Amino acid sequence: MATHDEDFLKRLLATFRVEAGEHIQAMSSGLVELEKMPAGEERSETVENIYREAHSLKGAARAVNLAEMETLCHVMESVFAELKSNRVDATPALFDLLNQTLEALGGLLATAGQAKSGTQKQAVAALVRRLADALKRAPPAARDARPARAATPTEPGVSAEPA
Repeated sequence: MATHDEDFLKRLLATFRVEAGEHIQAMSSGLVELEKMPAGEERSETVENIYREAHSLKGAARAVNLAEMETLCHVMESVFAELKSNRVDATPALFDLLNQTLEALGGLLATAGQAKSGTQKQAVAALVRRLADALKRAPPAARDARPARAATPTEPGVSAEPA
């Protein structure tokens, strides 16, 4: 006979599965939309929406103790933050990696509440490394880009700040 806590956890996990499926679907749709956008088009709203979905899924995964899913979502957040600020390029290779990550999230969702195999844990760790590597490969100038500051005036009494 299941205890009250076990019943609660089962209901929580069932609710999580529905919510997580919606987040994964929204991220997948957003990625498709992003991939179809012409290179010069403003992408920040779409990237922001995907970022928020990853963030929400990360928090939900944490609430039900799904550490692998939480970890994948965390590193995806980092990728989307860098995309949003144009510090990493939206390349076909990056989109492929993000789609693979969404597939992995779907696999983790399918086995939510079950013990993870060593193979599954290794696959998640490999994806985390690949996503982190994608961030490291961003061009140094883009990674380190900061808004330019006005040059310090050479004339005494002249402010570098705009009036």
